[in-house]
Amino acid sequence: AIATLFAAEGAKVALFDRDAKLLAEVAQETGQPAIEVDVADEVSVNAAVRQAAEALGAIDGVVNAAGILREQPFGVTTTAIYDAVMGVNLRGPFLVCQAALRELLKAPAATIVNIASNAALNPHPGMAVYSASKAGLVALSQAMAKELGPTIRVNAVCPGIIRTPMTANMWEQGGIGDAAVDATVALKRPGQP
Repeated sequence: AIATLFAAEGAKVALFDRDAKLLAEVAQETGQPAIEVDVADEVSVNAAVRQAAEALGAIDGVVNAAGILREQPFGVTTTAIYDAVMGVNLRGPFLVCQAALRELLKAPAATIVNIASNAALNPHPGMAVYSASKAGLVALSQAMAKELGPTIRVNAVCPGIIRTPMTANMWEQGGIGDAAVDATVALKRPGQP
């Protein structure tokens, strides 16, 4: 949704995702270059950012919106789940920003927006690792803002629960969707992309 809006407003956007089918659909819809990438993998990210810089001619902004959610009570959360969630939600933005930094520093006014979560500020039961990953992203963003500003403006956005494929399981099979929204979202409804 972010890439589609940016493209509709005239921005040149390089689309990153590891879902090749979705990537192709959004690329066709927006007319923007699509690059398959695993944001948790440094080699994949470095190659994708180089490809994006070549395709766009420059990079003056980054939006880190990749994220995964694994609902698990803390007592049964495995290290594999921990590694996967931290890999995408915290390592991914770190790697993308590191890889794009040289290009961003060339721009007269560059921007990084990291999509964190309300769970960073108000951790949700059953989502300890997700909440920790997003809290880490908020702290990373704040530190980067202090270090890279004013040349590069860095912000973290902390939305409430947004109805996306990532959160779909919260409403399936007796999930916690409505209860989580009621408990954590002031407007008492999930957001839409």
